[in-house]
Amino acid sequence: MEIEHIFDIIAFIDRNKATIKSYSGTHFAGTPIYRHLDQAKDLEFDFILVTSGDFEGIQREYRNIYGVPENKLVNMRNGYQEGKRQLFYSLANEIFRMETPGAVVELGVNYGDTAKYINFFFYDRTLYLFDTFEGFPKQGDLDFEKSAGVSPDRMAHFDDDRWMHLYDDGITERNLLRKMHYPEKCVIKKGVFPESLRGLEGNFAFVHIDCDFSKPIQAALEYFYPRLSPGGYICVHDYYHPIFSRVRVVVREYAERNGVALVPVPSYGGAVITKIL
Repeated sequence: MEIEHIFDIIAFIDRNKATIKSYSGTHFAGTPIYRHLDQAKDLEFDFILVTSGDFEGIQREYRNIYGVPENKLVNMRNGYQEGKRQLFYSLANEIFRMETPGAVVELGVNYGDTAKYINFFFYDRTLYLFDTFEGFPKQGDLDFEKSAGVSPDRMAHFDDDRWMHLYDDGITERNLLRKMHYPEKCVIKKGVFPESLRGLEGNFAFVHIDCDFSKPIQAALEYFYPRLSPGGYICVHDYYHPIFSRVRVVVREYAERNGVALVPVPSYGGAVITKIL
């Protein structure tokens, strides 16, 4: 896990005697290894990155026995869209390594399950969070997908109010910020994109686009790529999604038209666009 440019790893905790022995006892790459947290109780740490498959068990143990607050434990093994999270920390590591300047963005926040990791990895950057917070708009983007040739059968479920209002169960901007490790770094941009860009300035190091429909994705590429710092990355979700077939069309057309580097990645059918140094 190449994250050394994001975090300073000050210790490992590994209970497996066999793996500790393979590390030659007490250190790995110069970093001390402990079998239990109480052996490292004098260490001053900000977070514990949990790579065990039993995150909830570790969370209960560290809370009940050692008094570690839950927000100090970060699940680095399992969770929502695991491949995407792995991609994010890999790209974040490169951005820190190259000292690429700029803010970070997520367009299409939903419940914040990926935004919280962007906020965590880019702890020193402003994170702009774009969403309607009211579900998909009934007109506009949906009508455009249909007029652009996407099969009505594929889009039929978006005519259902249960899909068009994904936030009816109570997600709010306040609830979203409660998930963030650094909420003070978050700026919520509520509204329909690209109208919600109003007032945004500056350059960007990392942009995650996950808004399903091709029209706002195209608008996002046209806005953010020219403002992407050299060495920065734009991740586009749903590149290979069977329903959102227009996504890869507009992404490919934009890349070809502007001569940008486009790399398909397996993490939930996405694609990464980068600006060469």
